[in-house]
Amino acid sequence: MVQREGGSRPVLTEILAEDEAQLQELMKENPDLLPIEEFGMTGPLMVVGRETTLPSGAVDLIGISRSGDLLPIEYKTGPQNSDFRHVLAKLLDYGSDLWRMSYKEFESTISRRYFSSDRCHDLRLRGKGAPDEAALANWPDLSEEEVELFRDRLT
Repeated sequence: MVQREGGSRPVLTEILAEDEAQLQELMKENPDLLPIEEFGMTGPLMVVGRETTLPSGAVDLIGISRSGDLLPIEYKTGPQNSDFRHVLAKLLDYGSDLWRMSYKEFESTISRRYFSSDRCHDLRLRGKGAPDEAALANWPDLSEEEVELFRDRLT
């Protein structure tokens, strides 16, 4: 169930996505639809990249949880993408690329590029550079200690 800030609970209807781009855009604009708690992450999720180029390829979405955990997301639709093992291998490669990055590398190659692009529609995040700066804009109630933990976890 989805509950909006005002308390309304819209009824959702399941439909097939036309393509991966439609899924990417929907999840980028509504990251709360992703059940990140099932991955042991603390919500909500903040999107910091879409079609982000990494050494191993372009990852569909990259999200960061409030606690600084990274979530690379790869979508595959239709019968042409039925090999789950291939998708899993891609995600492991993306994770490896992200794992090797320093905080500054992540900032310059992922978050700064995304927040300054036309793909970032969230006005709170537009023009931000550092992930912790975006985290404060996205979650203004973060304490100084939580921001430090966010940065340490992301590092």
